[in-house]
Amino acid sequence: GHCSGMKIALLTNFLYPERIGGTELYCHQLAQALIRQNHEVYWMVPNFASHRTITEMGESGLNIIRFAAVEEGEKSNSQFPAASFIREMKNKDIKVAHFNEIGGFEGVSGHLITAAKTNGIFSVVTLHLVHYLCMTGNLRFGGYEKCNGEVIAARCASCVQFSGFTGSKKLNHLLAKF
Repeated sequence: GHCSGMKIALLTNFLYPERIGGTELYCHQLAQALIRQNHEVYWMVPNFASHRTITEMGESGLNIIRFAAVEEGEKSNSQFPAASFIREMKNKDIKVAHFNEIGGFEGVSGHLITAAKTNGIFSVVTLHLVHYLCMTGNLRFGGYEKCNGEVIAARCASCVQFSGFTGSKKLNHLLAKF
């Protein structure tokens, strides 16, 4: 059918229902909603351990692209999946990428986000799990005070180091401040 909306790529490491998790279910529901609004949706996942890109049609007009994650005859290379992803984005003339997870350099990594930005692709990042932003997983500075969400390397490292340092949350919080 004719598409009057945008071409949008959703990126995860795995597809629903091949892998059933919260991120995959969210993306499946988002894809269906976008298709109903006349957008052309491409769910892109790495074709792990393969140098081949496979394009297929999913349910309700969802386009699925499993982009090559490794070069033929080569071992893993952190730049190759990004180049493969960009090649597919350009081939399909997709101008919007929605990254839904970050993990593993053969998969959806920071290299893909950087490549998208470098190539003028409008990018949205939705981090579904708190551990992408907070290594303690609780967004509590020093395990005590509500974190302000600012990712500052020295501050976050101190928080991680001292969150469970003593049996006292207040003492851990004080230690983390130094």
